[in-house]
Amino acid sequence: MSRPLSLVTVALCSLLVMAGCPTENEGDPTNTGTSTRTGTDSTTGSRTETGTGGVADCDSCPPAPPDGHGLAQCDNGKCRMSCDKGWGDCDTNTRNGCEQELLSDAAHCGSCGYECATDVKCIKGNCACAEQSLSATLAPLDLFFLIDRSTSMSGEPDGPNKPGPDDPSRWKILNDSLLMFLRDQRSAGIEVTWQFFPGCNYDDASKCYCDPEFYATHAPFISIPGSNSETDPPSAAGPRPDELYQKSIATKGTPEKFLITGTPTYAAVQGALQAMRQRMQSYPEHNRGIIMMTDGEPQADCTAAGRTTKTELMEDIVRFLTVGRDEGIPTYVVGIGPGLDRLNQLSAAGSGRDAFLISTGGMKAQEDFVTSLRAIRQQLLGCEYAVPKAADGKLADLTTLSVVITSKGNTVKPDRVASADACSTTTGGWYYEKPMSEAPQRLLLCPATCQTILEDDEASLGMELGCAAGVVDSRE
Repeated sequence: MSRPLSLVTVALCSLLVMAGCPTENEGDPTNTGTSTRTGTDSTTGSRTETGTGGVADCDSCPPAPPDGHGLAQCDNGKCRMSCDKGWGDCDTNTRNGCEQELLSDAAHCGSCGYECATDVKCIKGNCACAEQSLSATLAPLDLFFLIDRSTSMSGEPDGPNKPGPDDPSRWKILNDSLLMFLRDQRSAGIEVTWQFFPGCNYDDASKCYCDPEFYATHAPFISIPGSNSETDPPSAAGPRPDELYQKSIATKGTPEKFLITGTPTYAAVQGALQAMRQRMQSYPEHNRGIIMMTDGEPQADCTAAGRTTKTELMEDIVRFLTVGRDEGIPTYVVGIGPGLDRLNQLSAAGSGRDAFLISTGGMKAQEDFVTSLRAIRQQLLGCEYAVPKAADGKLADLTTLSVVITSKGNTVKPDRVASADACSTTTGGWYYEKPMSEAPQRLLLCPATCQTILEDDEASLGMELGCAAGVVDSRE
C-alpha cells in the first residue's frame, strides 16, 4: 500500500526532486503514471502542474510534443497515448508522443513489436512482398435476355389452363420479374439487351421465324442505372432500360396480340450466341451471359436439314450451348410452367448447372422468378474480375499479382493455378482466363474460393503487385 505524503513533504519534493523523494507511487507496482494539470494562467496565458500519481491522481497528462502524432490521455489512472493512424507509442513514454511509424517499419509493422519475416516488407501496415495494393473491380457484365413469347405464355404458371381474372399469367410474371431486375440497385452498371422468340409467325413472308440472323439483332446494349422507382425521370443519357423494354412489348397493343405460336429455340439460341460473340470481340474484358426465359421445350419445326426428331433437335442445341460456354458465353435457363425437366439438359450444357424451374402460382411464382435472376446475376458477377493496371496506368506485371480475400475476419491469399482444371476443390485458388503471353483481361476465382465470396456479403477482394507469385497445381 502507498504511503500518504504530508504537505511539507510535497513542498520539499517540489524543490528537491533531483535529490530523490518518496512518492505516492512508491511501493505500488500498479501505479506508474505521471499526472499533469493544464489550465490558464492570468500572466503567462497557460500553466502546467505536474505531479506523480496513479488512479486517484491522473487527472491529466503531460502534453505530447507538437509532432508527437497523437494525444496523451489518462486511462484508468495511467497516462497513455492515443496515436494517429499509422503511428504507435512503442516506448510507452508519453513525453515523446507516438514516436514509432507503423506503416513501413518491418520491426513494427501495423503494431508495436510486430516484426515481419526476413526479406518481407511492411507495406501499409501489413507484412507483404507487394509493392503496390490495388482495388479489385468486378469485370463489367453484359446480359442478353432471350425471351419466349409463344402463346402458351398466357397460361397459368402451375398448370396448362388460362389463369383466372385475378391471377397472373406466365407472361405477366416473366415481365414483372424482369422489370424488377432492371430497376434493382444491385443491377446497376450491368449492360443489357433482349430479343424475343419467335420473332414472327412461322408462315411470315420475312421468314424470320427460323432465321438465326434475325435473333442476332437486338436493341442496343444499355446500362442499368439501378433505380428502384418506376416514376424516376429518364437519365440525361436517355430512357432507362425498363422503359425501353416496356415499349418493346407494347408494340402490338395487348399481351395477347404480342404472343404468337411456336418455340423456335434452335434458331433463337444460335442468334443470341452470335450476338454475344460480336459483343465479346468489342469488349473482351467484360463478363457476359445469356438468360433464356421460356415456358416450353424446343419445337422441331425449325431444325437442321435431316435432323427433325426431338432427340436430334436437343442434341444440336446442346452442342451450340456447349461451344458457347467453352468460348466464355454461358447460357442460363429459367423455365416457368409444369413439366419442363428437359430444360435442365440445355442449362447444364450452357452454364454447368440445372435450369431454374418455376411451377408455383401467384406471387410465389414471381418471387421465385426474381430470386432466379438474382442468383444468375451473382454467379456472373461474383467470380470474375478485371485484370488491374498499375498506378502509372500501364498493364500490371501479371507474374507478381496476388489476390487477397478477407471474409469473416480472416485474410487469405489463395494460390494462382494454371487453369480451371487445376483448381483445388477444397482450398480453391484463382487463374487467368488465358495464358499471360496472350494478355488476359480477366482473372477468375476457382469454385471453392468463389463460394467464399458468394456466401459472405461483407467479403472483400483486393490485389497486390510485387510478389513473385508462383503457379501451383492443387488438384487433389
